[in-house]
Amino acid sequence: NKKKSPDQDTELMPRIKKAVRQLKAEIDADDSGDPPLSLVSRKAKERIETFIKNKRAEMQVKISEKLDLVKDITVVGRKEKSEEGVLEYITSKVPNCDKEDPELQDIVSDHTGTFYNDAYLIDDIDVEDDETLTSSGWSKEIAQEKYRIWKKNIPEESVTLYKIFGQFDTVSAVEFYNAQVNDQYRSTWDKSVSSLYVVDNITNNREIVYWATKFPFPLQDRDYVFERSHLLDENTSTIEIASRSITHKSKPELPKFVRVCKYGSKLVIRADKDIYQKRKKYRLRLCVDTTA
Repeated sequence: NKKKSPDQDTELMPRIKKAVRQLKAEIDADDSGDPPLSLVSRKAKERIETFIKNKRAEMQVKISEKLDLVKDITVVGRKEKSEEGVLEYITSKVPNCDKEDPELQDIVSDHTGTFYNDAYLIDDIDVEDDETLTSSGWSKEIAQEKYRIWKKNIPEESVTLYKIFGQFDTVSAVEFYNAQVNDQYRSTWDKSVSSLYVVDNITNNREIVYWATKFPFPLQDRDYVFERSHLLDENTSTIEIASRSITHKSKPELPKFVRVCKYGSKLVIRADKDIYQKRKKYRLRLCVDTTA
């Protein structure tokens, strides 16, 4: 007698039960190893989308529709996360995706160990008003004609915040911006730079940067790994550069340097008329880990 092939529908319930068991294990487990999707490069995202497309194509429509039940279940009890992870993103697109799939594990492991660190840019005071700043815990450290430096300590977090307000009359906003993001050029005028380069490009205006800097004796040299994003708005004559410290798989800590893990900054450059004309004001907010 010819053996009758089992109807795939009869295998549906065991698959659902297996998926639910996997879900319970995931909820109970620490999923911090899932790297945030927002830190994945354009090339890696293309690979992820190709994986999703291929896996969805392999599914039979009938079973895929019924296993949408599993997708509905996974929403219940999911841990709240501020950043969507690579694994989370893929499994939300492919409801019955096998998380033990070797290709899926390889994709996730490529980025495991890459995540955002804490950064403390805790206020948005953009106007240099002494009364407002003082009442918010800031103290003026330096007052010169061209720049003013304000400082605020957060002892419980071992963090120091700085605000710098100033203006230049001899360069345009675009020229000032280029001096900040042209890493090769910065290495020529900033003698404290030991190493400064882009590790990976995420989008056209977001990249991951490695920066090693020299400190005077007897202090040990420091290094940073951070995401840098920039925005240029000609309508408001404003340019913004924001940096936020991250941990990146390809840049582990080195014995030669003290890694600054709590770091963040936001530089706002505002021109009087347009960003290509000379004379502009700038505002820098900076967070530094004082334990580093």
